[in-house]
Amino acid sequence: MSETPLHPQSHEQVAVAAEWEYDTRALPAVANQVLIQHAMFDGNTGHPTGMYIHLGHVNPPIFKGEVSAGQAQSIAALPVVVVGNFYLPMQSVVALRDSLNEALRNAGVTE
Repeated sequence: MSETPLHPQSHEQVAVAAEWEYDTRALPAVANQVLIQHAMFDGNTGHPTGMYIHLGHVNPPIFKGEVSAGQAQSIAALPVVVVGNFYLPMQSVVALRDSLNEALRNAGVTE
């Protein structure tokens, strides 16, 4: 269970518990491609208001035998199948970054 911060009109922060629903039968989507785009920029600060994050997957081409560098260069662009499109406000982008950094540290990844 996690807590989701709310920002009421009084500018006090309160936390409300959130319980994630999880279907144990659902297979995770495999993504090996990431595209990140800035959203609109705030006119007052000049900073983006959020980011669009697109996750996709590319299957490798099938080759018979060895492939030369020249043959590899002649291969048409491989289609990326989109498995998820997300818009995150900057506060959520920062929270995602922090969560990923912590998860990587816990997994022993230092770079």
